[in-house]
Amino acid sequence: MTKQQMRAEILDLEREFPVEELFFSTTDTKGVIVHGNDLFVRISGYGFEELMGAPHSIIRHPDMPRCVFQLLWTTIQAKKTIAAYVKNLAKDGRYYWVLAVVMPCRDGYLSIRLKPTTPLWKTTQKLYAQLRRIEQSIEFESKQKKSAIAASTLELEKQLKGLGFRSYEDFMLQALSAEMESRDSLISLRAKDGDAKQRVAKRPHPTNSCARLTEIQSECFAFNQKLQDAYRRIEAFKKVNLALMEKSSLILSMAETIRTLSMNATIAASKLGSRGATLQVVSESLGSVSDDSQNVTKHLASDMGSVVLSLDRLIFDLASTKLQSEISLQFIEEILQQGSEFHDVRLERSLHTLFEEMTLRTNQVFDHLGIAKRGMTDIQAQVMKLARNNKTLRFVQFSGDKESVAWSDCGSFSEVFKQVRDQIDQTKAECDYLAQSLTSAFREIHELFGTRKSLAVHLNTLT
Repeated sequence: MTKQQMRAEILDLEREFPVEELFFSTTDTKGVIVHGNDLFVRISGYGFEELMGAPHSIIRHPDMPRCVFQLLWTTIQAKKTIAAYVKNLAKDGRYYWVLAVVMPCRDGYLSIRLKPTTPLWKTTQKLYAQLRRIEQSIEFESKQKKSAIAASTLELEKQLKGLGFRSYEDFMLQALSAEMESRDSLISLRAKDGDAKQRVAKRPHPTNSCARLTEIQSECFAFNQKLQDAYRRIEAFKKVNLALMEKSSLILSMAETIRTLSMNATIAASKLGSRGATLQVVSESLGSVSDDSQNVTKHLASDMGSVVLSLDRLIFDLASTKLQSEISLQFIEEILQQGSEFHDVRLERSLHTLFEEMTLRTNQVFDHLGIAKRGMTDIQAQVMKLARNNKTLRFVQFSGDKESVAWSDCGSFSEVFKQVRDQIDQTKAECDYLAQSLTSAFREIHELFGTRKSLAVHLNTLT
């Protein structure tokens, strides 16, 4: 079938599936499909035998920008995980959108997909259309795919920065977190309304044909329950991340303001001659302490940036592990509902792949948790030092304010010292807020580390 013929059969109609449903597929290193669950087969519209052994590009939609697939392949070939919005093409010509989390696994790659529902996905659709137009214009004129991909990649980076994302990695970390939060909310809402389709693993009575599988299901269910407890802590880490991002630039700005005010006061005092000697000493002291505070704040801002990234990765890994756990339960339930004996090599390999990746991702959760904890310990020390400097600044500012009042013609100094006091008070308030946020975060980290042993026990049993 030619591309022209294929395009003629493409329909601008969506192939719907419920938000509760997840599906997965595994491929070899070349992208050839090795296995997938029933939901993947059903949503794609192909038969099982049509998909197995076929290239994964069989479901690629022509509306997808080439640069996104290049980014995807570059990432997973570098042994890293990526999350990407993907528009797929079903056999009947209709389309369906997913957020795909694709990761390396033994002998190939594992891709887990969920239904996107956030405003970020809507924005991405418009962005993809723009990227595809850029690619098609270059391909049409010069037939240079590499040039087209390079141009759309630059535009992708530009647009993401315009949306406030530091990089594609930052975008995907935020996207998965947002989609999981939206999905959980929708499922909870539909469950309350009684509309949600049940995708919860049941506990059937073991029989000779499926006793082993129900045993695995029970263990997977126990792991999932423990993981849910860990996943609920995501909100706490999001709040810490938000506080760090907000306060970083704000505290740095206030330190710079105090430094500028002290410099202005020093210059003004020098013009007063001997009368301004005391004011000049006070102003220089303000400048000296504010210099130190500014250096502390710069280190603080740098540490905050590192911790924000660690927490983002922690949230991403927790969300990915939750997906893996849930898809494992759904997959086991599919097999049990079919009533077949658990001896299919592909089924066993697929389950083993899911459990292996759950183990790897869980370990990464605690790796990033440890990095974040060390980073937050450094931030806590910097905040304490900044608080001490703040007390010194307050004392010096009070001395300057008192001295300026003694001179009737030094009203401008009183105003400067008043502004300095306002900045100091605001800095103290921000430091207090950060200190409280960090204390709360350390409590959550301690609780999360407490789940590590029990999660490891379940994972060891599964793998």
